[in-house]
Amino acid sequence: MQLSRSETELFLNAQIAFEMSPIVQDALTKGVPMIFTAEAEITRDRWYWYDKTITIASRVMRLSYQPLTRRWRVNVGTGGVSLPQYFESLNDALASIKRFNRWRVADLAEIDPTTAHTIQFKFKLDLSELPRPFQIGLIGNNEWLIETNKSMRFVAESIK
Repeated sequence: MQLSRSETELFLNAQIAFEMSPIVQDALTKGVPMIFTAEAEITRDRWYWYDKTITIASRVMRLSYQPLTRRWRVNVGTGGVSLPQYFESLNDALASIKRFNRWRVADLAEIDPTTAHTIQFKFKLDLSELPRPFQIGLIGNNEWLIETNKSMRFVAESIK
């Protein structure tokens, strides 16, 4: 995980590593879409109270298989806008989901340039978006668990 900036915005670059279990792959090839969510929360450290939440950025990615065309579709949505992309293989589609390049997470005007901040990055397969019959059998089943959390402390003026 790495942060970069422009004159007015803060960006997150990250590469996530996870393997999809055969059960999840089987559900995908049978037409069940998988919804992945990513969230980046920036907090400012405070010694006298809980850390102050500065901003929360979120992204929703929907992975589905198109049986007629035998292609994989990834919809990436941020703030109501959805961008579809098509891939020939599951590995290519997953590579797109695992990679975050210059994801805008904050305006620099919201961030104090000399104070220490923490960014908490969370990525997961949203099991609540699965069809109800799948949700019933998920309790205690780790094969459906795809989740990662990373955090990093930074000072805005030291980011290039």
